[in-house]
Amino acid sequence: MDDDDYLFPSRQRKTLTGAVGEPIHRITAYKMISGIAKRFGLTDIGVHSLRKTWGYHLYNDDPRNLALLMEMFGHEDIATTLMYLGITQDAMDDAIRRLSFTQSG
Repeated sequence: MDDDDYLFPSRQRKTLTGAVGEPIHRITAYKMISGIAKRFGLTDIGVHSLRKTWGYHLYNDDPRNLALLMEMFGHEDIATTLMYLGITQDAMDDAIRRLSFTQSG
């Protein structure tokens, strides 16, 4: 794909303009994604999940991307972006897993 290609181009020709390769409608994308998720027994999966997952991986690739993600998502503060991406919950879960209830030494 070229950088400026749509991720989900339509295979249909637009009736009014005759354009080909335009993006599919968000409702079409939702139906496709939720249908696949249902086949695998997944719940709470939708088009928005793609955006969040993309952001999560961009952050994990390089945490310095956090300010960029905050701007891209239109969030007012970094805490909102961290919560949106689930980073805060991941950090809490990791901290709990690192706890040791046995005394060493």
